[in-house]
Amino acid sequence: MQGMFVRRSSRLPAAWNQIKYREARIDELTRQRLPQYAAKLCARLNCHDYARFDFRADSKGEIKLLEVNPNPAWCWEGELNIIAGIAGFTYSQFLEMLLKAALGRVE
Repeated sequence: MQGMFVRRSSRLPAAWNQIKYREARIDELTRQRLPQYAAKLCARLNCHDYARFDFRADSKGEIKLLEVNPNPAWCWEGELNIIAGIAGFTYSQFLEMLLKAALGRVE
């Protein structure tokens, strides 16, 4: 697991700069199922190229869909970049994957 990620921005209230990001601590079965759920939802919602699916666990550990963002910020300080970093990708690699997906769809 990679280290914690902190979002810092002068445009946000000071408390927002204390938010920490980390890889979720979930069992292997859940880790395998979440991308499958997201892929099905992506198809059903007609999302293209990228989207962010926010899942949360309740107090009993049951995973629930919180929201779908079909156009999340992909700027260098956005959550998608942080998530890409947790997955082991640099910002440049992430942008390359995003652009290739879009080009592949329209070509």
